[in-house]
Amino acid sequence: MISKSETEGLNTSKAGIERMIPRHVRDMMARHAFGALALRAGMVALNFGIMMGIAAWVGMAAFGQIAVMWSTTLVVAPIIACGGPLLILRNASQGRMSGFDFLVQAVLIPGAACVCVAFVSGALWPNMAWGEIVLGGFFINLLSCLASALRGRDSVNISMITRDCVPLIALGAAVFIGGPDNALRGASLVMGAFAVFALLYLIRAQMFLITVDVSKPSMGLWGTSVLGVALSQVDIIVGGSVLSDAQMGIYALVRRVANLIALPVTVSTWVTAKTIAQSHRDQDTQALRRASDTGNRIAFGPAVVLWMVVIVGLGGLSNTPFMVGFILATTALLQVAFASSLPVATLSELPHFAAISRAMSVIAYAVMSIFVASMLGNAIAYAIAIVIGCVFLWCVLWRKLGVDTSVMALLSSQGIRWRLS
Repeated sequence: MISKSETEGLNTSKAGIERMIPRHVRDMMARHAFGALALRAGMVALNFGIMMGIAAWVGMAAFGQIAVMWSTTLVVAPIIACGGPLLILRNASQGRMSGFDFLVQAVLIPGAACVCVAFVSGALWPNMAWGEIVLGGFFINLLSCLASALRGRDSVNISMITRDCVPLIALGAAVFIGGPDNALRGASLVMGAFAVFALLYLIRAQMFLITVDVSKPSMGLWGTSVLGVALSQVDIIVGGSVLSDAQMGIYALVRRVANLIALPVTVSTWVTAKTIAQSHRDQDTQALRRASDTGNRIAFGPAVVLWMVVIVGLGGLSNTPFMVGFILATTALLQVAFASSLPVATLSELPHFAAISRAMSVIAYAVMSIFVASMLGNAIAYAIAIVIGCVFLWCVLWRKLGVDTSVMALLSSQGIRWRLS
């Protein structure tokens, strides 16, 4: 027989062991975020391997042409989307996605936008294959829309693969089978075939409501997507005009390494998206706070680990400017500290503030770039611009919704509340 004192001792020991396990780790396990993080890491490795495989298969000259075409296609996709993927994610998560609405947001509106983009771009840059580029952008956007619908179906991993992995797999298959000349056409064919299967799955799962309700296109969601692309490239594009080719090459490489720190944000956003949308639909502020906190817990811990790995790695590279890498890596970590801001804004019908925050960052960097004369100056200007946008959106959401979307909110579990006076 175990005495009462021994039982209490065992309970105390168990509680002590549980306290030794970080709370964010337990939350991640509860929501299967470990699996999603592992999948995300595997997808990054696979995508990198595909690009390296294409380069080895076709040679650097042909690879350079494919890279330019593919990068342009990735920029076109959010432009023609008109905010469709985010709108579908919000509606699907709230259980109000009609089949006709999906057709309009994923096919008809992007299709019309494709015609406009092809016409205007063809007139401005006639030497590029805009037909192939726009077609590829259409199917990338269609996969993003299908991924949003799948996420509303609770398919976290499949939806993430559909959005972030299938396009590059399609490109690799097209190049290896059809050669570099048919890269975009072949990739569009493969993406289209996958989209048909995904759509049939959603129809069979009765994901769509049988109504003719159509959501109004959201300029805020569209602006958020387009400005997100601009913000991700602005320091490289503008910096390239003031830095030498060698400096820009080093800067771009360091920036790509620093971006690895923000990888957990994609997982945290995808895991919490449905809960955020449903909490807003139900006007449940407490549930919205919990969803925001969960996103921060999922993203911030792994990001800190990645930050330390990147800093140590940069310190071991003799030809890499350490301070530039340190600033860019810390900037990425600061973005992760506000990881929940963007999904809360876009899924709580405040996307215009998300777009404004990104526009503020782009404008702030553009103004500061006038004084940029070195890689370090470029990194500092980009860091300040990012902080301005993050803090602005955080303040707006705190005042509008009463939700602290920063990692500081995790301190509230100890009874601390952050208030703005």
